[in-house]
Amino acid sequence: MSEQPVPHYPVEGFQITRTAFSVTMGAIMPGLAETRGPSSPHVVALFSMPLPVAKQVCMVLRRQLLDYESKFGVIPLPPEVFVGMGGVAPGDWPLPPQAMRE
Repeated sequence: MSEQPVPHYPVEGFQITRTAFSVTMGAIMPGLAETRGPSSPHVVALFSMPLPVAKQVCMVLRRQLLDYESKFGVIPLPPEVFVGMGGVAPGDWPLPPQAMRE
């Protein structure tokens, strides 16, 4: 049996839903979030995982992003990004050690 290529989707947004036992993340394609609006984004892929796996993914992503920021500088996010993130604030993300010394 031949192996199928893994699809690659450039993503510019996401939606997350949580139940008592799992997390589902929907990936939204570039350009479609603005044209369709927040009530009907064009979700191109869904990833469902149990809560322990979702926590592992977050921990690995956090480590990778903090490592990047410590080497290359803080990844800027415009203030309007935080409006749709359900109470997440800029201070919820720690500055990398290098940025805190400056």
